[in-house]
Formats: sequence, C-alpha cells, structure tokens
Amino acid sequence: MQHRGNTSTDRLVSFFELSNTIPEIKRRVFITIQLLSIAVLNVGIAILPLVGFDWFLVFAEVLMLLFLTAMT
Repeated sequence: MQHRGNTSTDRLVSFFELSNTIPEIKRRVFITIQLLSIAVLNVGIAILPLVGFDWFLVFAEVLMLLFLTAMT
C-alpha cells in the first residue's frame, strides 16, 4: 500500500519547502534596490561639478558606491 503523505511530518516538510522561496524574493528585491542606488549615486557623482564641487560629498558618494558595489 502506498503512503499518501497525510502525516504531520509530510505537512511540515511541504511548509518549509514553501518558506524557502521567501528569502529568494527578499534577496532579489534587495539586489534591485542596491543596483538602483548605484545608478543614482553614479548620476549624483556625474552632476556634482554642475551643482557645486565639495570634497566631502565626493568622498561620501564614492564610499557609498564602493560599499554598495561590494555588497551586491
């Protein structure tokens, strides 16, 4: 006779298999936000000479850019 899978162990296994997809979605959203932030920082660095050059802003934006690139 074949086992149908109605035990609580089989239910727990199927629940945890479903919950494994949630971190994948979070990871994809996080990477998307990081890539958008990198694009915004690149635009910010590009227009910085037009707005007004400040060494602190250059240092901060480059530092954030390097951090986001390393984390992605």
